[in-house]
Amino acid sequence: MKNKTVSNDKIDNKLNCSENLENRTIDKSFYTFSRDTSKCIKCYKCVKVCKDTQGISVFQVEEDGTVGIKEENMAATLCISCGQCIKVCTAGALKEKSNISLLKEQLNNPDKHVVAQLSPSFKHTIGDGFGISSGTDTSPKIISALKEIGFSKVFSTGFASDVNIVETSADLKKRLDENGPFPVFTSTCTGWINYAEKFCPEFLGLLSPCKSPQQILGSLSKSYYEESIDISRENIFSVALMPCIAKKDEANRFDMKDEYGNKDVDLVLTVNEVASLLNKKGIDLNNYSKFGTFDKPMKSDTGSSRIKAVTGGLAEAILRNTAHMIGEDPFSVDLKKLRGMDGIKLTSVVLGGKKLNIAVVNGIKNVPVILDMIKDGITEFHLVEVMACPGGCVGGGGIPLSEDPDIIQKRAEKIYSYDASSEIRCSWENPDVKTLYSEYLKEPLGEESQRLFHFHYKNRRTKRIL
Repeated sequence: MKNKTVSNDKIDNKLNCSENLENRTIDKSFYTFSRDTSKCIKCYKCVKVCKDTQGISVFQVEEDGTVGIKEENMAATLCISCGQCIKVCTAGALKEKSNISLLKEQLNNPDKHVVAQLSPSFKHTIGDGFGISSGTDTSPKIISALKEIGFSKVFSTGFASDVNIVETSADLKKRLDENGPFPVFTSTCTGWINYAEKFCPEFLGLLSPCKSPQQILGSLSKSYYEESIDISRENIFSVALMPCIAKKDEANRFDMKDEYGNKDVDLVLTVNEVASLLNKKGIDLNNYSKFGTFDKPMKSDTGSSRIKAVTGGLAEAILRNTAHMIGEDPFSVDLKKLRGMDGIKLTSVVLGGKKLNIAVVNGIKNVPVILDMIKDGITEFHLVEVMACPGGCVGGGGIPLSEDPDIIQKRAEKIYSYDASSEIRCSWENPDVKTLYSEYLKEPLGEESQRLFHFHYKNRRTKRIL
């Protein structure tokens, strides 16, 4: 049965940047998306999702019934770029700022070696826009299609997810050995990073210092990969295919560059953008019969890197790997309480003879609850996972809208089934990750790891407006 999703025509409507803009008011104050107020039908879905679902309240209803910004400059100071407002806007008034034109320029540039990375959540969600069963892994088809339109290599962001999990697990183990500081907050979700820097910078010192998988793979594509080919890093153009518009924001952070000024990731395309691009190229993934595989040296992933795309999955993966690092069975501890779509999930596990308190925050609106528990001394948490979008990355703001209320749960179930049947389910057992550490990084949290993908957070405190 085909999923009931928004058509590619509507996706194109959101992304089309060549429309006649006469008599329209275009608000470009948001970094990752723009507003065409002339298209607004006053449904107020954006107001509701930002306030009630995400707890941010960037938008407000004006006296004349139009949708406005809460205060001057609130676009820059409040918005965390989660994209949930875009996801609910069926009128096309809100649209992500498209990078398709820039991609085409680079693909047509003979001096550029254009490489893509495909995130686990991307490959498990883009099929929804083509009538493919929710949560199906479409990566073999997408890889082939990307090569067909001009990409030189396609790497698996799942590989970098495993690297992030290894680094974060090593950080957790180190803090356990040194009795703190706690908790370790996860660092893969850019919407959460934006929130932490703007709303609760006093907690920044507790966040894992490791970059997100997107930035890890971008960094490695211009170091580890670059050293294996006869192409300079200046000519490698790194493109990330993501479910999230906040990743566009992350790729352009001032500190996401190497010592020579080369950006880790040059361009980010969302699921919506790639669906539109494939549609314009006449490629229908549902009827596409060509298949490809990820490229070396960053091709392998694990069950852990897959479940990271779902709320609770990252914490589960980190605990699996931490158990492995201390010599215990990664699957001896029942972590299923971390699964599900509840806004806050709490559990305790015993690793290395120590009781660890774990919290999973599903949706940015729920963050203050956990922060208050920490500040009030109610619970000492050792690991806190935060995902800004309800459901995790599989509910990202750059994914085609679906009218199926259970779509996120269906994606999650399919991903967990992939994990259960995976030959390798622990990040440290990823053969490509083992090679990376043995031949290049040497050890987690080591000098090379810190140079390539550890970074510092910035206090961008703002006031909360409800």
